[in-house]
Amino acid sequence: MLILDATQAAALTVTTRDGHMLEPRALADGETWVLPTSVLSDPAHTAIRATLLAMPQRDVALDEFPEVED
Repeated sequence: MLILDATQAAALTVTTRDGHMLEPRALADGETWVLPTSVLSDPAHTAIRATLLAMPQRDVALDEFPEVED
């Protein structure tokens, strides 16, 4: 996963091309946001690929996401 802070997540919540949108997800800690690394190879996001490549990456465990309430 690509790791972002809240400021980066807000800046990257954008429509990139042909109606494709980046939508970072917050982790349970409330300070860390993530995007899947698959956005790096998506042609819809080519215009901001250099920005995305600069983001740190790490594996994110399922328990790091907030619990979903029914």
